[in-house]
Amino acid sequence: PVRKLADAALALGQGAPLPALPNMESQSVEISSLISSFTQMHRAVVDRENSLRQHLSAMEAAIDGMAIVQDGNFTYVNQALAQMHGYVAAEKVIGMPWRQLSAPKEVQRITTEILPHVQEQGMWRGEILGLRQDGSQFYEEMFVSQISGQEWVCVFRDLTERKQSDEALRQAQKMKSLGVLAGGIAHDFNNLLAAIMGHGSLALGKLTAESPAFSHVDKTIKAAERAADLTRQLLAYAGKGQFRIEVFNINELILENSGLLETVLPPHVHLAFDLDPTLSTIRADKGQVQQVVMNLVINAAESIVAEMGHVHIATRAISSHNLLAEASETSCVSYIFNDDLPLSQPYICLEVRDNGSGMGMETLKQIFDPFFSTKDFGSGLGLSATLGIAKALQGGIQVISELGKGSSFRLFFPAAVQESKESNMDIQPATIQGTTVLIAEDEDYIREMVCDALAAQGINVLAAANGQEAVQIFRMHHHSISVTLLDMRMPVMSGNEAIRLIKQIDAEAKVILMSGYTENEAPSQLLNQPTVQFLQKPYTIDQLLQRLQRFDASEPSHGNGHAAPRPRTKVKASNGVAE
Repeated sequence: PVRKLADAALALGQGAPLPALPNMESQSVEISSLISSFTQMHRAVVDRENSLRQHLSAMEAAIDGMAIVQDGNFTYVNQALAQMHGYVAAEKVIGMPWRQLSAPKEVQRITTEILPHVQEQGMWRGEILGLRQDGSQFYEEMFVSQISGQEWVCVFRDLTERKQSDEALRQAQKMKSLGVLAGGIAHDFNNLLAAIMGHGSLALGKLTAESPAFSHVDKTIKAAERAADLTRQLLAYAGKGQFRIEVFNINELILENSGLLETVLPPHVHLAFDLDPTLSTIRADKGQVQQVVMNLVINAAESIVAEMGHVHIATRAISSHNLLAEASETSCVSYIFNDDLPLSQPYICLEVRDNGSGMGMETLKQIFDPFFSTKDFGSGLGLSATLGIAKALQGGIQVISELGKGSSFRLFFPAAVQESKESNMDIQPATIQGTTVLIAEDEDYIREMVCDALAAQGINVLAAANGQEAVQIFRMHHHSISVTLLDMRMPVMSGNEAIRLIKQIDAEAKVILMSGYTENEAPSQLLNQPTVQFLQKPYTIDQLLQRLQRFDASEPSHGNGHAAPRPRTKVKASNGVAE
């Protein structure tokens, strides 16, 4: 019996099934006890093996990487860990030193900080930089627990997607904050520029061309107009730019401007085109798209330092599914502004690529920030405005670049679903001399400038410092008022609220909303009315007068169908302030 037990133990040790054991009833008490103990031991071994298989199956099925390290080498890794680090099979990793899966700069931290902590506390959890087989690095979360001595169990989780999501959220929040800031700055500057341009025009009108001051005032106005261009770019970055939307073929636009594009390139840079002839039309602002193409081509040319450079302009159609797929490419920054892209929605891709100096990731992350520039000249607003245009059109922009290998800028525009025909109605300007205009503007210098400019044209002016005063004045004089000018943002009562109350008094009242922001900020239900128009600040006196002339020439603004006598008097607002 003892020999049979020894043979059974030897067989079990070699992994063979348990052989038949002697009948305990025919054995002595000692032998029977030995057989019983051996049988229990066998059952415990089998149970432990089954449990081990279950644990191994669970570890192999886990999406997190798992490993056992003994004496500095991997003695076990699951398939997830191998694939996470770029290896096809787990067997390729088993036997490796743990250092081979960690970024070089992390090895010292693990050796001097993390492992001593594990020795003292028994465990450690945190982020480290992992190393893939191809040499690329990535963030991973690591949990280490000590088994005994120099043996540890480790769990790894790839943080790449989480980091990308966090970065996308951070960029979105930064863009939103910068957009609000840029929009607010542009609004305030537009108010100031409106006063500068308006008062400058009034002063210029009182000077002869021979006057020594004429040239200085004229240059002041031109400088203010250039400043207005900068604020328009700021508003474009904030996604609040003013657009004249029309349907056109982007290939035709590029070819029409090919000669102009050639002239802005230095002699050593060659311009090539790869335009898809089957391309459908897009709905966008033609002038804005033209400016975007010009900016991208100039930027591409300025990045080329080689003796022979190339700038390529390409167009192609792309589905929203492929658009999102391309936006996930590595070594790029992408902004896709339509969060609910239908898979059937076609897009038009405009690409400008070059073989210039390229950019690193740190530069890529900043190129759309207002006033950021890698050049010693320029405003740093060109790409910011480009980003804003893409945002306003519910499209996207993607930049792929690598140091020494050039850059590729891709803009995505929604393809036009249907073409719309614009009205060609031409209204002849009316004579506005002797008419009455009500203006509500909280900025004194703008209100005074408009009053002086209109009075110089023989127009009667009624003025208010806020929407509430405007409603009170309109209620008293609405039969004589031809047009009401309302600033959108005023204290006490906004222009939007004032226009609602004015329309209750006279549903046909003609109103021009004014703002340092753009038309997109005005309620669409107001601008859809034929008796409501929008005027962007800063505006020149000529622009204001032309708008009043054309607006006053349209249908009568009063419910009784005729204009009442127009008094040529100033009106005092309800607060007693003379206007």
